Amino acid sequence: MNDAQLYLESAKEVVGLTQKGDWYSLVRAAGIIRQWFFDGGNSLVDKVNRQFGHKLLFTVTKIPIQPGNMKPILAWRNPEAPPTWKTEELKRDPFFAFVCIRALDTDITIHQVIMYCANVAGGVHAGTPKTEEEKLLAEIDQFVRIGGVQAAAAIRGIIQVILTALEPLTASAMYEVYLPQAKALLERALKGHPNAQQLLDQAIAACNHALMAKPNDPDATAILEKATAAKNG
Repeated sequence: MNDAQLYLESAKEVVGLTQKGDWYSLVRAAGIIRQWFFDGGNSLVDKVNRQFGHKLLFTVTKIPIQPGNMKPILAWRNPEAPPTWKTEELKRDPFFAFVCIRALDTDITIHQVIMYCANVAGGVHAGTPKTEEEKLLAEIDQFVRIGGVQAAAAIRGIIQVILTALEPLTASAMYEVYLPQAKALLERALKGHPNAQQLLDQAIAACNHALMAKPNDPDATAILEKATAAKNG
């Protein structure tokens, strides 16, 4: 499995975990995101995007984390803005430095939330909170897991912003993976493979994935037409 295939499989997993919506699933999704962006030279998004060179932009809310001079014990700012809210586009580093939680006058960033979920809460492995921010997050985590789903909703907002920002990369990776796959499957089917009908079905499915990434692409359309004609012939 190459890097693009690994990224697509992990992206499917993140989407599925986010749709489940329970705290454990969202923490696991945050663990995958840590591997996407914060795995040193092996960060998966960096490795895949070297080929495509997409300039990733993250759309976040411009609403302040707290109104006026109020100093609540805990304030949360969801980076995922409803359609009517003002937004701004951030590059990668400013996005992960975006303050989404203020607790006891301590600012906590998206990067810190992700790393807490991955390295303390169990997204990648369970650990002991060490920094002041991690200790605060552990207290918040414990409270909201007992009292409701607020924390799960918070992590979901971060994940959705990231998935949206990665859509161009995901489309490029899909096309890169599925178009050659469709071509290879069609060639095997046309050479009289005993499971030719099954291979044609797989080729058609791969073409549809490629066309989802790049609608009306002539190469994918041509393979789809040949596979469909062979299947119906």
